[in-house]
Amino acid sequence: MNSLFSVNVKYLKLKEGTDGYKKMNETYLVNAVSFTDAEAKIVKEMEIRGIREFQVEAIKREKYSYILTNEKDGGMFYNALIEYFAEQEDSDKPKRIRLSMCVESSHIDNVNEIVEEAVGNDLNYGLIKVSLSKIFYVIQ
Repeated sequence: MNSLFSVNVKYLKLKEGTDGYKKMNETYLVNAVSFTDAEAKIVKEMEIRGIREFQVEAIKREKYSYILTNEKDGGMFYNALIEYFAEQEDSDKPKRIRLSMCVESSHIDNVNEIVEEAVGNDLNYGLIKVSLSKIFYVIQ
């Protein structure tokens, strides 16, 4: 079963038009089966990007229920928390369920539309919180 991991990577990038370097610190969201698999996928991604010297600073498991990527309106990643109530068979009281999502969008104002499109009309939910994420890129 796959899990989601955030992987922090540090490297030096040559500044355009100068002889200097800029320190880069990027966080990637990686869909992997283990910490080792997440690290292997980051090494492959860095090779594809032409970055040979880098350091994996941290790998931690994330608790996102869904990743909503958006190719037509992408750019930044946001943390979105939704809440809905589900009926319980053994109780009269409905159960509150919260889902955390990673949503790709060009602007925070579009996050609700993207979540609504993904969830559809089947679920009566409320968007509790939206915040900008540190995620730079998602690796499936």
